[in-house]
Amino acid sequence: METMTETGTEKRVDELSKRVDFGFEQLSSRVDSGFDQVDGRFEQVAGRFDQVDGRFEQVDKRFDRFEGVVDRRFDRVESDIRELRSEMYRGFEKVDQRFVRTDARISLLQSETKAGFDSLHQLMIKFFAGTIGSIVAGVVVLLLSHS
Repeated sequence: METMTETGTEKRVDELSKRVDFGFEQLSSRVDSGFDQVDGRFEQVAGRFDQVDGRFEQVDKRFDRFEGVVDRRFDRVESDIRELRSEMYRGFEKVDQRFVRTDARISLLQSETKAGFDSLHQLMIKFFAGTIGSIVAGVVVLLLSHS
């Protein structure tokens, strides 16, 4: 019986070894296939980079042609900006003058409002003092009349 077990074990080991070898072969072929795909994609990317380089060369030529036109337009824009700045400064001066006038008006309104509140405060004090005085006088009269 020992010989049958050893023979059966050897068959199993051989079968497992074949399966492992077959698995490694499949894995190796899949890895090689993957590397081939990656290499193909790198070639596609290289082709696209060549296209992009060609387009950049076209753009560079267009920039060279329009450089003078752009410079003239920038000069015109700079002069427009200088003119706009001078107009803005004039407008800011007008706004500053209005702020000074508005600040003076606000100060006047504040002083008038403060005077009005002071007058109202004094009136309220006199009113409540008169009311309290009347109540006290009424209580005194009432006490004197009942005594």
